[in-house]
Amino acid sequence: MKKITLLLGLILTSTLCSFGQRSVTVGWDVSCNTNIVGYTLYYSSTSIPPAITNVVSSYTDDCGVVQPLRTNIYYGKFMTNTIAINGRNNTSCTVSNLALGKTYYFTVTSRTLTLESDVSTEVSYTVPLFPTNVPPTRPEGFRINSVQ
Repeated sequence: MKKITLLLGLILTSTLCSFGQRSVTVGWDVSCNTNIVGYTLYYSSTSIPPAITNVVSSYTDDCGVVQPLRTNIYYGKFMTNTIAINGRNNTSCTVSNLALGKTYYFTVTSRTLTLESDVSTEVSYTVPLFPTNVPPTRPEGFRINSVQ
């Protein structure tokens, strides 16, 4: 009996490791600024703290939208992971190997050759512990180990 319990325990452990969606793809609209050379995706398991800013004036961006001109922007080290995405038209990124049951927070910036924009709106994703549309893996190797 102990042998069967141990065998089933190993099967359950390996099955649990394959559960859940361990990656997520985020996307955003292409920037109308033709000087954009790429984007930087930031993500972490902690949310972005509110920025400390000082709005000193405003300007009209390349898209024709009036934006506040800020100084003393402070976001701190809010995101522990970054992915550089090259190219103005590359507007999505897949992040893999996420931990099951953990919530991740994402934001993106656009980059020119010398400058980086403010961060986008933050989005979050919680990796499910169990699949929502995938049946569990069928147990293999089920057998009678001994007869007494």
